[in-house]
Amino acid sequence: MSENRRSRRKKISKTITIVLKLMLILGIVLLIKSIITEHIENEMQKEVSRALETIDVSDKKKSKDKNGSEDIITERMLQVQELKKENEDIVGWIDIKGTNINYPVLQGEDNEYYLKHNYKHQYISTGSIFLDRNFDFNIPSTNLLIYGHRNRVRIDVWWVN
Repeated sequence: MSENRRSRRKKISKTITIVLKLMLILGIVLLIKSIITEHIENEMQKEVSRALETIDVSDKKKSKDKNGSEDIITERMLQVQELKKENEDIVGWIDIKGTNINYPVLQGEDNEYYLKHNYKHQYISTGSIFLDRNFDFNIPSTNLLIYGHRNRVRIDVWWVN
């Protein structure tokens, strides 16, 4: 009977060891996947924040209003208008100096889609900055409800020079 117990204990010990090793391997794989995904998404976010830099509006003319006077249209406004051709949901741009916040502001049909997508409709876990779906630009207001989460971009990551 003592031999049976030892044999059983060895089998249990071996099984537990195998399960723990598999859990360790799975944990390492998931950690590596998470690091790679975060790196890819950080690059995507950096690309989004640089989107306006690639738009040349030097040849655009300023429009005239009803009275014939020139509207005040900034270069940024013209760039956002050009970017809006890629996605009609773009309603503006938010740029806060001294931070990494430099993104398009979107307004979708719901308040869920842009939690996990960028303005190019690509899946990204960090999502986008977006305006509440119920905001109406035709009703004057000084309050805008803007959502966003975890939009951090690591400029200097330890594995990138």
